[in-house]
Amino acid sequence: RFDNELSGHFKLEESLIKSSFDNIRKEDGTLLPIATSLRLEHKKILGTLSRISESIRKNEASVDTSDLFLILRHHKNVEERLFYPELDKVLSEKDKSKIFESIKK
Repeated sequence: RFDNELSGHFKLEESLIKSSFDNIRKEDGTLLPIATSLRLEHKKILGTLSRISESIRKNEASVDTSDLFLILRHHKNVEERLFYPELDKVLSEKDKSKIFESIKK
């Protein structure tokens, strides 16, 4: 269930933010690197979850979740300290409202 919920969260997050954020580029025309980095982290997190799920399916005696904890904590910190403040600067109030309304649905 956790795997499905987190996967759904990432898909929603990437879809909503991508639709608003991909149109906003740095002065040199490139996307802010943090957006690409976060997407790669999503894939890494889901890969880690997949390995944990496989261990559980195999009924292994010990399942190491420390990697998952570390990457989730890092990911959360990057989003809160870097990415969301950057979004606040570059998105219009209208774009922010669209994102919030989509999340509510």
